[in-house]
Amino acid sequence: MNNYIPLPHPSFLEKLNLHLTLPGLKAKYPRSHRHNYLAVINWFNRPVSAVSQPLLSHKIEISKGYSQSFYHLIEIQDWEKASIILIEDLTT
Repeated sequence: MNNYIPLPHPSFLEKLNLHLTLPGLKAKYPRSHRHNYLAVINWFNRPVSAVSQPLLSHKIEISKGYSQSFYHLIEIQDWEKASIILIEDLTT
């Protein structure tokens, strides 16, 4: 039985153009920005446990991934990717 529910929109990293591996990140972004991009990727790929969590708590965990990713993109002033997170429809 699968105990994890992935974050919504599996193709979301493609919208952000961050569907890269670590070597891809190294080739595309400067070292000073890589840890923030890696954090964004990790927030959207981490499993959210559906076991013993009420629905509201689960939705809070999902929105936490979006807000933390937004924070990391703002840190490196990637306004284009941060705006994609802001306009994403979380209700679907």
